[in-house]
Amino acid sequence: MARRSVRRGDKDVDFSHAAYCADQLTRNGAAHRLTDVGDHDHNESVRQALPRIVRFFDESAKTH
Repeated sequence: MARRSVRRGDKDVDFSHAAYCADQLTRNGAAHRLTDVGDHDHNESVRQALPRIVRFFDESAKTH
């Protein structure tokens, strides 16, 4: 499953980019989930998302 962390209030990267990526994943049959990481600026959004991304890959590695 693909996961993408987003923040609707991000002033640097518009939410429509995440919606576009989600649409492309859906069209290609990929399971995915968008995750709102909270009301943070762009850089803090990255800091909030990175531990979640690492945890996702760590958990995925345990199941394979």
